[in-house]
Order: sequence, then C-alpha cells, then structure tokens
Amino acid sequence: MESATALVMIKRALFCFVIGTFAQSFVFCPMLSGQDDVSYVVPSSPSLHLSVDPIDMDIATRLNLPTPMGVLVSAVIEDSAADNLGLAENDVIFLVSGRPINDVSTFRTHVLDQAPEESISLTIFRNGSELLLEHQFGKPDTTAQLTTMTRLAELGDPFYQHSLGRYFEGRSDAQALRWHRRAAKSGSRGSMFRLGMYYFSRRSGKPDYIEALQWHQRAMTGTDADPPEAVYQASIILLKGRVGEPDYERGLKLLTRSAGLNHGWAWIELGDVYRFGINELVEKDLEKAFRCYQRADGLNNPMAPFFLGECYEFGRGVTQNYSKAMACYKRVPAWPASMTRLGVLYQFGLGVEKDLAKAKDYYEKASKLGDAIASNNLGGMYEVGLGVDKDRKQAIKFYKLAAEKGFAKSHENLGRIYSEETSELTDLAKAREHYQAAATQGLASAMVSLGFMHVDGKGGEKSNVEALRWFQVAAELGDSAGASALGMMYENGWAVPQDRAEAIAWYLKAAEGNDQWAITRVKELKPETSSIPKP
Repeated sequence: MESATALVMIKRALFCFVIGTFAQSFVFCPMLSGQDDVSYVVPSSPSLHLSVDPIDMDIATRLNLPTPMGVLVSAVIEDSAADNLGLAENDVIFLVSGRPINDVSTFRTHVLDQAPEESISLTIFRNGSELLLEHQFGKPDTTAQLTTMTRLAELGDPFYQHSLGRYFEGRSDAQALRWHRRAAKSGSRGSMFRLGMYYFSRRSGKPDYIEALQWHQRAMTGTDADPPEAVYQASIILLKGRVGEPDYERGLKLLTRSAGLNHGWAWIELGDVYRFGINELVEKDLEKAFRCYQRADGLNNPMAPFFLGECYEFGRGVTQNYSKAMACYKRVPAWPASMTRLGVLYQFGLGVEKDLAKAKDYYEKASKLGDAIASNNLGGMYEVGLGVDKDRKQAIKFYKLAAEKGFAKSHENLGRIYSEETSELTDLAKAREHYQAAATQGLASAMVSLGFMHVDGKGGEKSNVEALRWFQVAAELGDSAGASALGMMYENGWAVPQDRAEAIAWYLKAAEGNDQWAITRVKELKPETSSIPKP
C-alpha cells in the first residue's frame, strides 16, 4: 500500500488561496473616540468662564420670571470674560446672540459655537429689568484660560470639572481621572461615561470591564438622554462575557437601545447578531443583517460599506452582485480587509475583468498593513507563479507572515510545502508543527494531513492512536477526507479492530462528499454498490 502521506497528496488538490472570509462571533469593532454628546470647553476656545444653573419653577417664582426660562448665573470669576462683560450672580441669561436658551446644555452649546475673536451678545434679566450685554472675544490665552477653568472646577462646577477631565485625556491619566471622578460625583453623566470608556480601553494595563460596566450603568441612569456610546459599550461587555458568562439577553437589549440612539457601531454589531444568530435567543436572519448594515451606512459608520460589500460579494441577505461589492469596498479604500477583498475580485475576475497585477497590488498593500488573508494569498501567487515568477521561498515568507498572526490556512500551506519530500525545502518536523498549529485551530483539512504524518511517522513519532483521533475530529466536522481516512484505519485495523463493514460505512460517507479515494475503495470492497458518485 502507498504511504498515507502520498495518499493525502493524491486526494487533495492544491488550494493555497483564501477566497472567502472567516466567520467570527460578532464584529471586531474598533475603539471609538467616545462621543458622549456632552459639551465641554478647552483652554484654546472662547469661554465666558462662569457657572450657571438650570432654572426650575421655584427659582422662576423667586426671580419674578414669567416661566422657567434661561439659565441662572451662580458664579463669576474675577477678571474673566464674564466679569468683563458685566455679568453677576443671580443674573438670568435667556438669549445668546439672539438665540433662545432653554437649558444649561443649550447655553453651553451656543457659547461654544462662537469662534475666537468673534462678538457675543447676552440678553439677561436683572432685578426685573432686561439688559443687553456685548463682548468681543480676543485671542485665547491658554494658560490663563486653564487657570480660570480650574478655579471654576474647584468651586464645584461639573461642566468645568468635565472639561478639565477631557483636557487632560491623553496628557495625564491621573489628572483626567481626578477631574472626571469629581464631575461624576457632581452628577456629570458625560464624565461617568468617560470613566467607563477609560476602563473599557485603557492604554496602560488590562481593561477593567467590571469598573467600566459600573460607570456606564451609572451614565445610563437619570432622566436625560443616554450617552449612546455608554449604552453600546455596556452591551459589548455583556454580549462578549467580559465580566463572566455572556449575558445575551441583557446585552441584546442594550445593543438594541444603543442602535435606537443612532449609534452606528451598534447597528454593525446588531447586523452580526442576525448574521450568526445567538443560540435560541436570535435566529440567523441574513436579510435583517443586511438591513442593519444599511442603517449603519446611513449613519455614516466608516466600516458599514465593507460589511455591505461582503453581503453583495457572498449573496448574504441580498442578491449576489460583485460589481456592487467592489463599489462598496472602494468606499473603504484604506481598510486592509477591503484591499484584500478587492484583490480577490481582481484575481478571480469577479464583477470586473481579471487583473492579476491589480490583485497583487491590493494584496501587497493589505499585507503591509497586517492583513493575514492578503499575506496568505500573496504567498499563493508566489507558490504557483500566478502573475509573478514562481518563487516558493517568497511564498514561505508571506505564509509565515500570516501564520505569525495565527492564520490557520497559512499554517496548513506551510505544512504542505515542508512535507513535499521532493523539494529542497523539505522539513518534515516543521511540516508537522504547522499542521498541528492549523489543526489545533479547528481546520479539518490540516487535521487529516497531521493524521497521515502520525500514520507514517513523519516529522515525529509514529502513532496510529493520534492519527485516529485527528481523523475522527475531522470527520465529525464533516470533512470527507477525514471520513475516508477513518475508513482506511478500519480497513487496515490501525488503532482499531479491523472491520470491513465499518470501513465501507466510512468510505460511503466520504464518497457522498465526492472523495475519489473513498469511491475507489468502495468499488473494490463492495463492487455491487451503485449508489455512489462516479469518480
């Protein structure tokens, strides 16, 4: 009988390229800048430097106001713009440059809309009279502004505490945390969110998801609008089981809530929920997934076109359309995965005229940016001489780049090259090592190759028991070569009692997958069998 390794080489055609993408449980969402929809001032921007409070009915009655309108001045820093403007405690500001003020948030927004060296006018009530005050902003003095902001923050103004927290982000984590904690204690939901985001993705040390979840949950309490990013990050923590077992029910509720708040990444994540399904909680629904990606695209999510491109390329939830896929991928030209997909479309002439030079160019760009599939496919081009001079050493170089990122298919490709005994690159120990790496990641074809190396004792000790184990796992994954190999084990009595009937049963199962070796064995062992595919 021929060596088992030789048999597997006969049974398997060379397949070094990766045409499709690999499924993942939910999307890889990158960390955002963390928009919390909470206004804040920076030392380089125009600011009046005063503290204001909301006006309720009691305050309106005390100040003889017709309705609760505008904001109440609660503190003015000496020599600040507000002081120079003539503002004083208990003044009521109800117009900023002619625009009505309904609450503190509106006031902050209107003031921050002013550009440096612009004029601003305030219409106020003071002692029952209406006054118009005007001020010309000068060039910001960052040092002086920072000093004034700090004085207001020390007086307990949560707006300036939050602003200082934002100012120190990226400058001093300790200072940023200090001011955000003080602002959060004063009720700033924006700072609660910023604290949650810090612990969710902090640069130094491991993320603290328990702390992050606690702060995000605090940011979601109260009567104001939820910070969408806080709701989103809390959903991710729960869905991905960052604080214990995944809590799909609570996580999905929060994810749906953040999507309802027009959070683009939430729609992407929700699309992946429908793409893969969640146990019995959510059924797989590719059409819903496609619609979710469309919603994200409508919100200008930067990655939505890529996910729509995948839907069009593979016909997920929409009619397959390679031209539309290419158009979508080209909308995300700097994203490595988009470059790789464009490379695939050009390599195989899908929706566009075949162009190996363009395919190689896209793969090279994506590979330089760390995309494993691009590196793998470049390796494939060099291995078979597709659009380039055949160069197996270059192929190994690119396969290794992808394998170093844990890409299973590249480990298998390296295993195949190193296991070819007629090559000057032969290294059976390395071949077994790479097959093992790919098999451990669940790649069934690599399991079969590894099993045959154990049968033949190549690259290490001979072990029919280990071979049997890998063949069984591959067969359980539906791999026809794995089923065929199991038939071989039973036919020869390797690591199992010799059993002709069991061998035929496994060969028949493999033959259903059109495994040519299995079909040949069935014809020899059971010639009367007619219900098998023709080789």
